[in-house]
Amino acid sequence: MTTTLDPLTALQQPGEGQCARKGCTRRAWRWGKSYCQPHARALGVAHHRVDAAPIRAHVQACIDGGANMQGIADDTGASYTSVYKLMTGTSTTLRRATADKIMRATPEMTGLVPILGTRRRLRAWRAAGWTTHEIQAVTGIPAWTVQEIVSDQCRMSTISRARHQTVAAAFTAETMQIRRAPDPRIARRGWPLPAEWEDPDDPAEDPAIERVAYARDPRPALDQMVSHYGDRAAAGRRIGIHQDTILAILGDTGREVRPEVRQKIARHYIELYGAAS
Repeated sequence: MTTTLDPLTALQQPGEGQCARKGCTRRAWRWGKSYCQPHARALGVAHHRVDAAPIRAHVQACIDGGANMQGIADDTGASYTSVYKLMTGTSTTLRRATADKIMRATPEMTGLVPILGTRRRLRAWRAAGWTTHEIQAVTGIPAWTVQEIVSDQCRMSTISRARHQTVAAAFTAETMQIRRAPDPRIARRGWPLPAEWEDPDDPAEDPAIERVAYARDPRPALDQMVSHYGDRAAAGRRIGIHQDTILAILGDTGREVRPEVRQKIARHYIELYGAAS
């Protein structure tokens, strides 16, 4: 005797049990929350699925415009697996909720963020005496990459969001501690220490300038710049203050330095020895 298979039953996934509707003998539909396909749709509990083709075309257009799959997954809230299966053709349909997320994709979703916050955190660790290998241990970033990022010659303007988040997550109260005196070459850069930062990702924040500008005694910074340029006249021209003012500041330890002069000293000091960024 030949058994005729109900075409609706044939749509069900084997091994998923019987429909939860009393008296129904069909298999439960994988997207029907324990109900077969017709009953799930009738009860309004089905996870509606849509054709993947137009969604794939939209994502491909975004990728052609500069986006990537990881960036789209991160910024839309869809899982990377869903985006990957969509773009490799593994998925011919998608849940409507997933499709709605992915359709929010734009060409700007590159998965990259400005490198500023990452560079500031790495520099702060170096200023606190951390070696590149110690930084690698807490961030997973290779020591040579750490060295490249903190360098003034670094040409990178962006970094992967995942790497940025890893560094930010590792920048905790525990890791903000000073380990040892930094290498003299690092110390000369004047990079802020970890604890000096409130928000390393804020471009407007620059504790290095504030630290030098409002230090109780600006003379060490000024003296260092005079040594750098060779004499007070040259230093004064570059800083924007008269050489007599420099002489008066360095020669009178009790002299009150005007705020605008402090700011000029601070800003030029940072230009020479490294800004917070």
